[in-house]
Amino acid sequence: HAVHEPEAMFPVHELIRITSLGTGSFGRVHLVKHPKNREVYALKSMPKAMICESDATVSRVIEEKRTLALCNSPFVCKLVAVAHDPQSIHMVLEAVLCGELYDVLERQGYLDQDDVLFYAAGVACALEHLHGLRIVYRDLKPSNIMLEANGYPKLIDLGFAKQLTDREQKTYTLCGTPEYASPELIANTGHGLQTDWWSVGVLIFELLVGSLPFAEAAGESLSAAILRGLAACPPELSAEAKDVIKRLLTVSSNARLGSSPRGFDEVMDHAFFEGFDRSALMARRYEAPFLPTPLDPEQCKCRPLANEGVLQDEGRLSGSASP
Repeated sequence: HAVHEPEAMFPVHELIRITSLGTGSFGRVHLVKHPKNREVYALKSMPKAMICESDATVSRVIEEKRTLALCNSPFVCKLVAVAHDPQSIHMVLEAVLCGELYDVLERQGYLDQDDVLFYAAGVACALEHLHGLRIVYRDLKPSNIMLEANGYPKLIDLGFAKQLTDREQKTYTLCGTPEYASPELIANTGHGLQTDWWSVGVLIFELLVGSLPFAEAAGESLSAAILRGLAACPPELSAEAKDVIKRLLTVSSNARLGSSPRGFDEVMDHAFFEGFDRSALMARRYEAPFLPTPLDPEQCKCRPLANEGVLQDEGRLSGSASP
């Protein structure tokens, strides 16, 4: 796979800040506007002092930058450019302004199977792309699935993603969100691409039921519940929904749906996805279940990013990986 290079010589230092989109573990994300073409982007700014507190954090930021540069899928947020100033490293990302799938779930309570099928298939297409690059995502959850203006899902935040080498089938870093973590990740026995399919099972369950399949209960921790497996599906779920959840939430990663070399195709061949046309989804021929209202950048107050320091263009990602 060829590296999808971000736009060279992007005028990051000229971007105009519109508003804050949120705060992550390494810094704040702002909505910004290009001064010439008026396009809007998400600017993720990470303080170097915080990054350099540990070698592990440095490695994680470098890995996020590298994996984002490799991705070129309509179901994964696109990296546009990278820059740095004396204080921070900045990633300019495609702006997805229509909210999270989490917001839809909060509003609806739970979703119909046809609606869940649409979102699960979009997520599966994102994982097909990532896994084709041998990238394990490791943080699938509704709040990391943004919606485009057409209602289609798009994965964001590759902060925990890692590309496996040709000789590396597993990785051992404990990361992600505990409720969506696979048994092998929790047990720290090594996890590979199969860990993402477990998270798809958790996602499908949560969207259909409105609650998570595993939770801390009397006498049992969340980790113990995940390691035990055996999520109890409500009787009102369809037979195919119960079965796809059961097969995705298989404790043994080698027996899990999606664990074979066919991966994505094995998952999509399940009866739950019967009749779903991948090419129609890729061509945006399906009507999304919900059409969100996008944030209007013109209604937000703008001020120059120069107030926070001048940024130095870094250009293409083929340069030095060191922060």
